[in-house]
Amino acid sequence: MAKVLLLALDPVFAAVIEDRLLVSGHSSTLVAEPVVAVSICTEGQADVLVMSMALPGVSGLETIRQLRQQTETSSLPIVVLSANDDSASRIEALRAGAEDYLSLPCDPEELLLRLDRLLGKKSAPPVLKGDLTSHPIWELLQYIQQSAKTGDLRISGSKSSGRLQLQRGRVIAARWEKLHGRDAMLAIIGMKEGRFQLTSGQPAVAGQARPVVAGQTQPEGLQITEMLMQAAWIEDQLAKRRRYSPATSAPLERLINSLPTIEEAFRFLPIEAVFERLGQERGLRLYDLMTAGFAAPEKIRLAVTWLAELGVVSPVDESLSQQAMSTTEISSSVVLDVAVNSLLSAARNAGFDVTALPCLLLADPGAWPELQQLPASVPGFLRNDALRALVEQTQQGRGGSATFKTDLGKLSLHVQPLSGARQLVEAIVPVCAGVLLWLDSAEEMELVKRVIERLEGSSGPAAGMLVACTPAAQKAAAELTAKTQKWKVSTHAPRSLLGVMRLLQPRAN
Repeated sequence: MAKVLLLALDPVFAAVIEDRLLVSGHSSTLVAEPVVAVSICTEGQADVLVMSMALPGVSGLETIRQLRQQTETSSLPIVVLSANDDSASRIEALRAGAEDYLSLPCDPEELLLRLDRLLGKKSAPPVLKGDLTSHPIWELLQYIQQSAKTGDLRISGSKSSGRLQLQRGRVIAARWEKLHGRDAMLAIIGMKEGRFQLTSGQPAVAGQARPVVAGQTQPEGLQITEMLMQAAWIEDQLAKRRRYSPATSAPLERLINSLPTIEEAFRFLPIEAVFERLGQERGLRLYDLMTAGFAAPEKIRLAVTWLAELGVVSPVDESLSQQAMSTTEISSSVVLDVAVNSLLSAARNAGFDVTALPCLLLADPGAWPELQQLPASVPGFLRNDALRALVEQTQQGRGGSATFKTDLGKLSLHVQPLSGARQLVEAIVPVCAGVLLWLDSAEEMELVKRVIERLEGSSGPAAGMLVACTPAAQKAAAELTAKTQKWKVSTHAPRSLLGVMRLLQPRAN
């Protein structure tokens, strides 16, 4: 598995590339600033750089020359993506030191082939995979420490995922959802179910200092033994105070306005943050606090339990402390998961790789206002990070993407206005399992034809749905799909995002 660094690519196109890299067994990191990319490359954290020529502040040529002038990055493979397809721009980039040059829009599969060629001489690092139920996380971390592993550990559960970067048996960086550092590592240690993948990199040369960019410091290592002991201490303290711990679903209230003195042993907990949040919003649940992303979930649980033990907080209604989450919340979460799993299952049965499965929703200007409302049609979308982000993106009048992870795989849903989506059409449509194209008028016909052609010519039984609700759109749809195999026409507007997922299910041959 190679580490691919993506610099300042269009975010939607970058999401497509990241999905395809994951399917191909590579990892990827997306950064927007050239100085950050140079730092990562200098530290040896990238095997290849894929960069846009349109960069903020510094030109793409200057960035390439800077990398080539440094000993650490003089031989780093660099692939340039540019909207300029003239020979002069290509020659200029290659002379500056780029290994390869692709003009946009480009096919993700072609980019992957170019990357494979550049990385062909690199030996594949050893990979260890498994299930956390058979290999608990504490056991895995102890193995990493004892064997002084260098590389990456990725943990994926049904609802969350995390990553640890390792160097000689120490954790030099940790990430879990929105968290970084110690809290991220504690959250990862708290994962009881899921899958792991440990990729070993080349061990660092003894005594060789890692280069540091001006203004930046080297990451502080996290001692595995120390973090395991802290996690065990938190678990032990929770067990001792179990009778004070409110149910995850119970609405809470703050009973007093002054915070008691916090004992020394508990000062690392987010007690003050919990106290303030409960003062600002009566009725917050432990679930709401634990998923807010300001600290490791078990630290938040212990902070709430400690406050409850002292009588600072209490359930709004004691009878609610034994109740489960509301039927609406449960059904909303379950319905979304069922819809995603149903689509992934159908795609897998049809022969698609569901490790990173892309689907695309497009609408012409007249239909876009209706399409952009569909993500918000899912009940309880505010409590789903992916959906909430998608709603925020689409409500701003632009396209967006959301990734839904389940035990079956990962669905990447891209929602875009048709206008200005030509690059996305060229890049993503051929690898999609499903495309919904919503027409309101007979405008943008050239691009509409291109969408239909690209999906029709793709490999695999992808599903194409052309929504045409007006007479003009219906006439155009009938003509466009007359000789196609993968496209169907619907004269009824979809009423929900979940309904769209059902429409996009491919059929096995």
